[in-house]
Amino acid sequence: MTLPGGLYIGDARVDIYGQPDGLEVDNVTMPGHLLYFGFVSRVATVTDDGIYLTTYGYGTNLGGSAVALANQIFGPKLFATQDNLTKQYFSQHFGGN
Repeated sequence: MTLPGGLYIGDARVDIYGQPDGLEVDNVTMPGHLLYFGFVSRVATVTDDGIYLTTYGYGTNLGGSAVALANQIFGPKLFATQDNLTKQYFSQHFGGN
């Protein structure tokens, strides 16, 4: 989605790097993205006890405090959705809960 002033949010202007083991994805926002500069790494660790997801990120944003607040409100919900999708995928393909 393009916002006024030419800023992007969503899939546009984000580089996504999958790691060779398939258990880590890194997202890097590019110039022009509303949350530029930002970096988020999501790592799935599989153990005998279960599957653990770790999220690490940092960054700034071009939208100021209002965008930062929206990110704090909606970000956890978006990551929770991704957590559930990951859990569902692993359960379907590798068994377990």
